[in-house]
Amino acid sequence: MSPEPIGMAGNTAEAEDRGVAAPRFRLPPATHIGVVRLQVADIARSLAYYGRVLGFRVVRRDDSGAALGAVGSDAPILELRERPGARPHPRRGQLGLFHFAILLPDRASLGRLVRHLSEIGAYAGMSDHLVSEALYLTDPDGLGIEVYADRPRTDWRYAGRELQMATIPLNVENLTAAGGTERWTGMPNGTRIGHVHLHVGDLEKAAAFYHEALGFDKVVWKVTAAGPTTSIREEPYQLQIIRDFGIRGVIGKGGMGDKTLQACRDYGCVYFHAVGGAAQVLAECVKKVRNVYFLKEFGSPEAIWELEVEHFPAVVTMDCHGNSLHKEIFEHSQAELAKRL
Repeated sequence: MSPEPIGMAGNTAEAEDRGVAAPRFRLPPATHIGVVRLQVADIARSLAYYGRVLGFRVVRRDDSGAALGAVGSDAPILELRERPGARPHPRRGQLGLFHFAILLPDRASLGRLVRHLSEIGAYAGMSDHLVSEALYLTDPDGLGIEVYADRPRTDWRYAGRELQMATIPLNVENLTAAGGTERWTGMPNGTRIGHVHLHVGDLEKAAAFYHEALGFDKVVWKVTAAGPTTSIREEPYQLQIIRDFGIRGVIGKGGMGDKTLQACRDYGCVYFHAVGGAAQVLAECVKKVRNVYFLKEFGSPEAIWELEVEHFPAVVTMDCHGNSLHKEIFEHSQAELAKRL
């Protein structure tokens, strides 16, 4: 099994017992993203979009581009650099930027933005991520944009050390109501870049770079491979594990021996045979990482992961009545082989 991080954050004092700390250097708690610089093909077109749709104001302009900020502030949040003839950013499957995320100071501002987008007819995708509520847009150059508001940190939930996130439908009516009667007048003071979301070619190598080299903590992870192991190697220990921990099911490949079969019969356990060589396909059945144990001691591959799965394909090949399909097939195969020798 190979759980990999899909979210990282700087170190915070209150999160010492959460996530997975960077092994050596850790980014200080005050670390945050500054200005995001974007390459655009037509600066006039981009300024019109970021001004009309999102409510940015120009805080600086020169021959090569412009800097954009919130209403009432001269601090830049975005910088646009013009490169005439630049091709639009392709959707999906590319290395580099997936989207940059603009964090609003409060939920009411996000509610007013929702109403504003509806009034001007601008399309936006919408999601509730449990820790935040978010809108998704695409600029004229195909660059992905998220605009979101965090829920209070006190409302964030953890399963063991992992921050719980999801992608579920947004309650648009409730969010719009939070904006009250005040109209959207542009990006409010306190707006900043919250995060960037990247496409990478090798998730494991990228995670190692950001976690081990740059010092980000891992805060959210997902299972990218969940294939069964050749379980006969656990035969010396399996009876005791089934007995002492009340195990009701063991997943593996290749079957197990007589001691495990006896344990299944004595303690009401079954052995599930899963398909070997299909670890990435099986990982798609994992819906949630509920907890992880001994992560610091053993590392990701050997830690004990508590997973919530759905429609996981496996067949009972050793039951609680003492029957073993593996044993039956082996005996039948031996008999057939003897006939031919």
